[in-house]
Amino acid sequence: MVNHWSFCIGIPCAVLYGDQGTIAWGRYAEPAALHTDRVRRLLFIAGGVGINPLYGMIRQLHRGAEQHAAVRAVLLYSACAIEELVFRAELDEMAVPEDIESGTIGDGMTETGLMFRPIYTATRGDQRRAAGEVTVRSGRISGDTIGEAIAWLTTGSHSTAVDGVYVCGPPGMAEEMVELCDQHNVPPEKVQFE
Repeated sequence: MVNHWSFCIGIPCAVLYGDQGTIAWGRYAEPAALHTDRVRRLLFIAGGVGINPLYGMIRQLHRGAEQHAAVRAVLLYSACAIEELVFRAELDEMAVPEDIESGTIGDGMTETGLMFRPIYTATRGDQRRAAGEVTVRSGRISGDTIGEAIAWLTTGSHSTAVDGVYVCGPPGMAEEMVELCDQHNVPPEKVQFE
């Protein structure tokens, strides 16, 4: 039974009956690497139920948006069907408003706060767009999708570097995403996965 749950990024947190722990990801995780006073551009990649831990991280960033330096984050989230994109309504509420007519997202980096953009894909069915909703694309997360995310993350920045990539999904997805990120000049040591 969970007594207290707080999904923290790189800082100790109470998990079960007061036990203390630190969230760690993948083979290169180091807790200090995620302090939001140093992290500016984050890429989250989720497949299916792999959204669960990433949603907690994004929600934590959103809740503390006024307390840390400006963070720009993109979530690439893929599921088999549109109906399987869990937390979609909550993620859309955290997102920077999309201009439905042009399909563009606001670019301005604020001095404090979270600038967040979700990009959804469904591997079965056609892409859909409804008034006031973020587009769901057909197909899997591709190198082009990752390139688009990195371009948005680094807009207005003097650097084309991404500070961290977090991947959680079905078997084989993590390895594929590490390879695709490497093709976009994100070194494997910046990609944390589970």
